[in-house]
Amino acid sequence: MKKQHGFTILAAMAVGAVGLSLGLSQPLGADDETADNPGTEQIGAYPHGCVDCHTSDEAGDLDELLTEIGHPPVDDIEIIPDGCIECHSDEGGFWPMDELTHLAHFSHPPENAFLTDYDADCLHCHAMDMETGAVTVKSGPAER
Repeated sequence: MKKQHGFTILAAMAVGAVGLSLGLSQPLGADDETADNPGTEQIGAYPHGCVDCHTSDEAGDLDELLTEIGHPPVDDIEIIPDGCIECHSDEGGFWPMDELTHLAHFSHPPENAFLTDYDADCLHCHAMDMETGAVTVKSGPAER
């Protein structure tokens, strides 16, 4: 019994030492003003998610990208990506939107512009409630 207790203490000390060496001397999300919250500076940078990036030549116009891959016209979709979920879900029968967008944005790292040019920040597409930790997908009007 003493050996097991000693091992538990030793393991806890090792984990603590690793945490301190990584700079985790305070709990993540601590109320201290110096707490590091990576990515939170992006919360308001792209308030509409997809449509904030995919309306330019730089990131590719969404309608043009969909046409290139042979997607049927989506002129009746008013809010993106909320309007896409009707078809792109388990219930809709097409590839679920979460899998599709994560694959498109995180595959082929060396040549994927989201990774190389846009820093692949989750908060480009997702919003996080800092009080509750709830994460949602940003949506915006499909301006055509």
